[in-house]
Amino acid sequence: MLYDTLVAESRKNDSLDDVRSAALGRVRWLVDLLERHRAESRWDAVPLAGEDAYERYQAARAATQAELDGRLAACGEEESRAAVLCFLLAARFDRTGFWQYDTETEALISRVRGWTSDEVAVMLSRVTEYDMRHWFGESLKTALNAAERLDADGRRAVAPWLRRAHAELRNTDVGARLRGPLAKRLRALLESVDEAHIPEGLIPPRTPRGPPRCASARRHRRRRSWPPSSGIWRACRGRVPRSGGGGRAARSRTRRRWATSR
Repeated sequence: MLYDTLVAESRKNDSLDDVRSAALGRVRWLVDLLERHRAESRWDAVPLAGEDAYERYQAARAATQAELDGRLAACGEEESRAAVLCFLLAARFDRTGFWQYDTETEALISRVRGWTSDEVAVMLSRVTEYDMRHWFGESLKTALNAAERLDADGRRAVAPWLRRAHAELRNTDVGARLRGPLAKRLRALLESVDEAHIPEGLIPPRTPRGPPRCASARRHRRRRSWPPSSGIWRACRGRVPRSGGGGRAARSRTRRRWATSR
């Protein structure tokens, strides 16, 4: 049976074994539905009995999917979180069959709150078990949707799994469309963990990047920089500040005054 297979595969001899087993046991009905769905999805195993065999095959699949959607819609918070873990544990990442449940898991995560750090750690550890390129990226995106809902303590608890996912992302051939956004989200999560570890007294206060910009400071700078030196005054070629009168007539008077003084 699929349930026994998933329970056996979920035993990793780590601190998350009990979390995986509890999730599978809480949604045993979901495992049975997935097993039926997989059996009905094997067209090569369907006996060809008449021209309407394919229609009956499609109708059976649609009926199971409708029952699955209805049961998931009626799940509460705790059962919905267990269902997400079950979907990830039941997904095939090892090339024995592409059984993916991205649509179901994304729909559940979008409306589920109250994730625990252990549940998110199970998700992150699962998606980093196999190098499946595009499938790894899509499943990691689902896991990060839950990780971003954790508080500061929860993110700190899953930091080892976040770092492992970041390392796997660098080493996995994931397309640029997925790699860039995923790397950005992982860095943001890890930076939030690192900032939480910095003691408050070690963060220096911000210093202004330039001189003060208040009006008194600007007037002070003007007083100190006026009048200009003789070399700068000659380079002005007769220009005078507006406080002494500006315009072409003032420049002409200045040129005549300089010419007579030489």
